[in-house]
Amino acid sequence: MGDKGAPQRPPPLALPDPRLDARILIAVPRPPAAPAEGTPVSAPAAAPQEIELKLAVDPRHLARLKTAPLLAGPRAVTKTLRNTYFDTPEGDLAARGVSLRLRHSGAKVLQTLKGPSAGGGMAMARSEWEIPAPDGHLVPQAFTDPAAQALLEGTDLRRLGPVFSNEVKRWTRTLPLAAGLAVDVAVDQGVTHAADGREEPIAELELELAAGQDRRVLYDLALALHRVVPLRLELRTKAERGYALARGKGGRPRP
Repeated sequence: MGDKGAPQRPPPLALPDPRLDARILIAVPRPPAAPAEGTPVSAPAAAPQEIELKLAVDPRHLARLKTAPLLAGPRAVTKTLRNTYFDTPEGDLAARGVSLRLRHSGAKVLQTLKGPSAGGGMAMARSEWEIPAPDGHLVPQAFTDPAAQALLEGTDLRRLGPVFSNEVKRWTRTLPLAAGLAVDVAVDQGVTHAADGREEPIAELELELAAGQDRRVLYDLALALHRVVPLRLELRTKAERGYALARGKGGRPRP
């Protein structure tokens, strides 16, 4: 990769004891009480979930990461994702830890609703719904699951508008593991754009449980890959970083 001299060992990657990271979404009664402003809401435990670990990567190391022997297997899939995130002018969804996006991936247009991250561990556990966008447009009412509707309750959907966008080139591969476990590996590189022209680069690794519930496999895989290239825990989602950029925090002017 053009490095001179002997390769240096990356610094330790601090990961929690998985036994301390066992909390998943907590069920709440229906209908839920209206949350106070700025208070994250919880979705019923029956909601579909994603459990993933996010790690920041130096862009210079992305090629080496994708060729790591641990990630060897059938041909990986590479695609370009264009995402636009929506909220009210006051940021009602963000204040509750909810994100709503419209995704263009080739000929497909999908809309995705995600709830707030649950638990205090490094691996994020969130409710998630992804469905085709009717006629290629955002239609929040198309989320018919009562748990999804609970996340949108109290938000004036007529006032939703785009807040920020990102474009990502995603490299993906699924790793089947023992005991019925599997991990979806995604390497993302791209950029987030704010309405005022500022932008922020994206370079990260996502490890998501594709089968099973034992998130320790995410930590084990992250530690093994950290021996290949330096990795840093990323505790904020792309949505959270995008909202920060939209509020004028960080980023750089577009060249």
